[in-house]
Amino acid sequence: MWIPSSSYQASCRTRGTCTCARPTLRARSSRCTRSSKGCTRRPTVAVLFQHPPMHIFTRTPVGSDNIYRDFGCERYRRLAKQFNALIKHEVGEEMKSWSAKLQDLASDPKHGAVLAFDILGAALAHGRATDVVTPAEYETLRDASTRLWFGHMVKYPGIGQLLIGRFVTELHELMAHHVTGTAPDPAEFSMHVQHMRASGTAKPPRFALYSGHDTTLVPLMAALGVWDHTWPPFASHLTLELFQSKSPASTQRAEDSHFVRLRHNGTNLRVPACQEPGAHYPGDPSLCTYAAFKALVDEVGTTRDQRDRLCVPLPVASTLETGF
Repeated sequence: MWIPSSSYQASCRTRGTCTCARPTLRARSSRCTRSSKGCTRRPTVAVLFQHPPMHIFTRTPVGSDNIYRDFGCERYRRLAKQFNALIKHEVGEEMKSWSAKLQDLASDPKHGAVLAFDILGAALAHGRATDVVTPAEYETLRDASTRLWFGHMVKYPGIGQLLIGRFVTELHELMAHHVTGTAPDPAEFSMHVQHMRASGTAKPPRFALYSGHDTTLVPLMAALGVWDHTWPPFASHLTLELFQSKSPASTQRAEDSHFVRLRHNGTNLRVPACQEPGAHYPGDPSLCTYAAFKALVDEVGTTRDQRDRLCVPLPVASTLETGF
């Protein structure tokens, strides 16, 4: 268990990151013992809990996979389809002014600029293809790809609930179990409860690794208010850490002695919802009070019932401008 050398004691650390090599159980298991340096660009779909004991759970298809965009949500699918039709046309018009080289690189009929950006990003991260595009050309591809895949999250700030709300709730449920000592409702999403049952342990795991794609990382960061509207660097990861004060007052509630910190690629993030006085640890705006973070989760996370209600499509009369 990772323990920071500070005035807090880590009581839970939840981390989403990339996995290495091929999506095999051996590759996922090795996550506990080796570094992510040299990873392939794409994570696989799995959840890995602390060892010992260790359990690996794979996710099920559309409708049950909290880690990825919820394509089982009809309202999200319709909004995304509307937006994608417009943004593809917009980017397509811009591409006409690109150099012949960039147009050729982005000529794939299905994925276009995104495929070119993805392949080049992986190559450049390994020191290859450095003579294929200039830094400016690469940024052009990055900007186009970001708008094509994630632009609807800028257009509809509230769409994060439809995209990743269930996963936000799942992450918080593990934290809440540590803070309150009470297991979450088994009717919700907590995979860590499955781990406890499988291992026969009475306490929730202190470390959980969730393996996803860019389509997990960006919606999650956007929902929590820490996305900078750019495609994350190659092999990025997001860490959520739960801290407990070493010497809480005897009358202090457990919720008041806990703090949450987000780290992106090793850098502390300042969550906008935690920047008001009293919403973070004094002197450290990166440490959200548990109460402030829980309030954010209540705003952007979803239970099963909330998800079902939110996913009911809006009337046909609703347009792209008023659709959310």
